Amino acid sequence: MQKQEPQHIRDVLARADLIKSPTEVAQAADNMAEAITKTLGNLDPLVLCVMNGAVIPTSMLLTRLNFPLRLGYVHATRYQGNTTGGTLEWFAHSRWPLTAEHVLIVDDVF
Repeated sequence: MQKQEPQHIRDVLARADLIKSPTEVAQAADNMAEAITKTLGNLDPLVLCVMNGAVIPTSMLLTRLNFPLRLGYVHATRYQGNTTGGTLEWFAHSRWPLTAEHVLIVDDVF
């Protein structure tokens, strides 16, 4: 994976536009958690965080989900440090078997 230099990251952030405010993002997380609870709240789901991009969205959801669940992760990327996707590359598969499971996959397209 290509390492991004700190100055490159600062340059990207300086040109970035704020699309949604922190309040709007929190409201979206509340709405998602409510819908997830209605659908999966009684099913002991396996929540899979897609690393690394979904760490923040997953944590936002987990603090709002008040039912038994299991947490795991997968690590795959199509970006390899770029801003456009290429071939999917797997770094880590789920350690949980997925057969006959209720699985919630949280990715960074939030």
